[in-house]
Amino acid sequence: MPENDLETVLRVEGLNLANDAEAAQFNWQITLSENELTVVASHHQGDDTYAVLHDSSMTWDLPGSPQYLAVHIDRNEATGTFRYASERLPLVPLAQQWLVARGCSVSALRARTDLGPEAADTKTATLEAKLAASPGRYEILDHYTDDVTNYETTVLVRDHHPTAAQRPFRVLVEKWDFDANRYTLREGCFADAVQAGEWLEDRDTPLPEPTVIPSAPARQQLPGIASRPSGPRR
Repeated sequence: MPENDLETVLRVEGLNLANDAEAAQFNWQITLSENELTVVASHHQGDDTYAVLHDSSMTWDLPGSPQYLAVHIDRNEATGTFRYASERLPLVPLAQQWLVARGCSVSALRARTDLGPEAADTKTATLEAKLAASPGRYEILDHYTDDVTNYETTVLVRDHHPTAAQRPFRVLVEKWDFDANRYTLREGCFADAVQAGEWLEDRDTPLPEPTVIPSAPARQQLPGIASRPSGPRR
């Protein structure tokens, strides 16, 4: 089971922040909120620590605020200092994605399974894995966390992968079912942000899922005719 004690996870005891700006941010996000933070995932990699924290204090912030905090600690034992970087994000796999972009091993940063609702199905787990392992692919445009009425998080992103060129706008919907102790995550594709916004507003049609493009069938060689070697790709 991953560590849960924040001091044990961050490993900065006896070290000082490298600059005042990071010290102020660390004090505001970590020191003053320590009792509200739960470690969702963590990984140590040499002098670096990567962690995803759930910040329950965000429930009392602006409505819809993201509740996950991605944290990167970079220690320098020789100078007795450390660097602190963080980002608030609406979904765990997006927080993992941010940390992967900063050098974390995606296979090592697994979310804990003892913190409440678990992924309800394979589709959810597969989408989470894709998001976590795709730094730089998704641009977050908007998001909203509803932990009062519908118990869901919605995120509007732009997918910059070439395969998403025709419908690059994605709506991610994470729905929580606390009675069943499960949650689902689904992805819908839209041609533009206006269509995505209209769907989020009305929800009168099913979420349009990505279209899987079938691979081209293998070419058959006619009897007696040698196949021609293909040239280099350009």
